[in-house]
Amino acid sequence: MEENIDKMTDKIEQIIGVKPAFFRPPNGNGGYPDNGVNTVKNERAQKYLGASGYSTIMWGADTKDWDHKQDPENAIVELDKYIKAPGVSPATHSFISLMHDVHPSTVNTVLPMVVEHVTQLGYTIVPLTECIGVKSAYQPDPSREVNNLITANSTQSTDPEMNDDESSASITQVKMIFSIAAVILSLCLL
Repeated sequence: MEENIDKMTDKIEQIIGVKPAFFRPPNGNGGYPDNGVNTVKNERAQKYLGASGYSTIMWGADTKDWDHKQDPENAIVELDKYIKAPGVSPATHSFISLMHDVHPSTVNTVLPMVVEHVTQLGYTIVPLTECIGVKSAYQPDPSREVNNLITANSTQSTDPEMNDDESSASITQVKMIFSIAAVILSLCLL
């Protein structure tokens, strides 16, 4: 587990320049309160993820898209068990919905169906950060904070080839792509 998490974190940082702050454990292992069955595994996962700078994010609604690849309408039926339960409404409840972007049927069919369905019910789809009330989906990078402080205190370059807006936009675009992928994995519905 540790090796997989480290490899994933390193690869994401290599590609987008930052480490993600959220992790959804496969099968939910280590994410939910201990039920007495997997105590050692859950504690190990929680400790390692925390020490690696991750907050564990779990879902509160499941489309079971993996089980409905041939009949995606059933994913909506599954989701409705959560979002149309007695006493539940867009005014009082929010959800993080589990979906799997590794299945083409989820990406191409289920996700668009879910988006249309929940918005028709009055829910608003927001980024995970807004749903859980945090500022960033990325781990702080102490070396960047030092570099930003040095840059802010130094004189600006007069070289017209050096346009901070362009480099910032490309970083933002890359982060946005990662955020979209994260939304597909953990669709947050308010």
